[in-house]
Amino acid sequence: MNVTGTNVAPSASFAGSEAGTTVTLNAGSYSVDEGAVSGYTKSIGSDCSGSIANGETKTCTLTNDDQPGTLVVKKHVINDDGGTKTASDFTMSVTGGSPSPASFAGSEAGTSVTLNAGSYSVGETGPSGYTGSNSSDCAGSIANGQMKTCTITNDDDNQAPVITSFIGSNSLVGPLVFAPSTFSGTFTDSGVLDNPWAVNWSWDGTADPSANQTVGTNGTTTHPFGPQTHTYAAAGCAHSATVKITDKDGAFDTKTIGIQVGTGAFLPPMTNQPVTNKLKNGQVLPVKIQITDCNGVGVNNLTPAIRLGAGDQTTASDDATVTITPPSVSNADTNGVMRSSGSDGSYIYNMNINIPLNTDYTVVIYPYWTTGTPSGSTLRHVIQATK
Repeated sequence: MNVTGTNVAPSASFAGSEAGTTVTLNAGSYSVDEGAVSGYTKSIGSDCSGSIANGETKTCTLTNDDQPGTLVVKKHVINDDGGTKTASDFTMSVTGGSPSPASFAGSEAGTSVTLNAGSYSVGETGPSGYTGSNSSDCAGSIANGQMKTCTITNDDDNQAPVITSFIGSNSLVGPLVFAPSTFSGTFTDSGVLDNPWAVNWSWDGTADPSANQTVGTNGTTTHPFGPQTHTYAAAGCAHSATVKITDKDGAFDTKTIGIQVGTGAFLPPMTNQPVTNKLKNGQVLPVKIQITDCNGVGVNNLTPAIRLGAGDQTTASDDATVTITPPSVSNADTNGVMRSSGSDGSYIYNMNINIPLNTDYTVVIYPYWTTGTPSGSTLRHVIQATK
């Protein structure tokens, strides 16, 4: 306590006392005050300043009322995985010394709560599908007049990608078949930050690391994957393809489809091996093939397109040569479309061979062609003409 006046005795400054401390001073003006104490609100009585006469007694009372602590509770919601909830969907609760309010709706701006000095904690209840994290001042102790801020953040839980479509083409196998199965599809992911996604492939249950792909964001929640190709080693009706889509947080989806693999083969007089067939120039070559399904049954009613192109248009090691002698046939065909030669899935085309000598040319057949420019799966055989 501090008393200003004339000849204040025994001391002008002394510790406060609930019982009171008596001081003497000369008649005249005076005042009483004290140093500020954090966390307390001061009020001064009417006789704590003014004038005092000789022999007069006055009583000055200074009252200090402890202030409550103030806790600002903020609720922050992150919706980066498809969540739609807001701060007000969560109910906040404060425990401690007479908190006011003790329960209230969450607010991004924050809600001020007064409470008595001492220990406290902040909790919440709200919708599922969110993971909460608390800042350091969401539990502990608060002093009189102290202000603290608690922020509880709720991030919507990661949602796994969902494969919405997955298609694959049936295919053929054979020494001179270039007809892999082709796969593609789409998936959705509501997480705007889940990219990139890993695309992993398995064939007949065996993972193929060489086929792994990565898909980046495209600004929407629907994403394409593929195309991816695979050549199965043998014909059969029970082949499978599996795709697995994994987001950057490890959540994933898988889908498996069945694939049927038939056979494609060249028939005599051409060989059905990766070699170069040699024949005399100027002949008509009866090009024959057979297409069977996954059960080995001939596939009829096709209209295979056939072309003769310059150069070796295969990826096979076919530099070894085998001379063939085509039988005498009728006039050469000219429409570029093979015709059926039986109910066993066989087709024939009489091709006129008039090409530069000892130069690679490739017979290219598109077994599933219907209209337009031929494309897709092929059977291919390299030939050379001699004198």
